[in-house]
Amino acid sequence: MSRNILYKDHTVEIGDCYLTIFKYYFPLATSKTIMFADIERVSLEDGTGAAQSWGLCTRYMNNWFPLDKKRKEKLTPKFIGVHVKGKKIIPSFTPEDPKKVINMINENFTEEGKRGVEYRMSQCGK
Repeated sequence: MSRNILYKDHTVEIGDCYLTIFKYYFPLATSKTIMFADIERVSLEDGTGAAQSWGLCTRYMNNWFPLDKKRKEKLTPKFIGVHVKGKKIIPSFTPEDPKKVINMINENFTEEGKRGVEYRMSQCGK
């Protein structure tokens, strides 16, 4: 399987056909990998009220936030929600550069981007 890393910070790694959210699962802080083919859509959300370091918060009840002790200190209170096909819980994370990350992911959801994802997925063996 090809694993070209396009972006990486302490919260997320984006490859050519996947994204991995670090420290996602409680209590072991293991990672969650989501293939681009399994993503319905992504959203950039206002993170005001999502300052806890791990888990659910009252303002965003369907969003699950991985462990991020720096979330309260981030200058731009934005997070990215990854809406996975057929799932109610929305994996969400607060990358260092939310605009760059959302643009990078959204490239895969335009018509041209979808063709690119199909090509990369064929290269990844899926």
